[in-house]
Amino acid sequence: MTLYEQLAALAYHLLSAQIFGLFFSFLSLCLLAVKKSIRVILYSLFSMMITIVFYYGLYQINGGVTHVYLIVVFLWSLYLYYHFFYELILPFFYHIKKLFRPLKEKTKFAKRKIYDIMKVQKDKRKEEKLKNEQRKSHKKQKDKKS
Repeated sequence: MTLYEQLAALAYHLLSAQIFGLFFSFLSLCLLAVKKSIRVILYSLFSMMITIVFYYGLYQINGGVTHVYLIVVFLWSLYLYYHFFYELILPFFYHIKKLFRPLKEKTKFAKRKIYDIMKVQKDKRKEEKLKNEQRKSHKKQKDKKS
């Protein structure tokens, strides 16, 4: 690997760790109210997607070769992000989350309407089932008398 490829790979590892930390922390903030099983699936999918993108970029730089010192640089950059930059970026994340809150409220309202319609239909089915059972029992009693 040439010196240029090593420096490009080093810069790529530094930058990709910062971007990974940025997206992962935003995803973590957005998924606080989600069930744990769904959260695990989304974290796994996100990690796989980021890893594929990361190695595709690394493949473009130096054929996908990574060394131990590059992994250490990646982890160090991730540590720097969470230690220094995360608290600076967190208010920005809250602002973005606040911008999407009306959309969340609208979807909750729409879901509530759909659930209400489903509940009405369920109640109607229960009433019809009860009426049918009453008719059958009344018919059986009538047949016993005959």
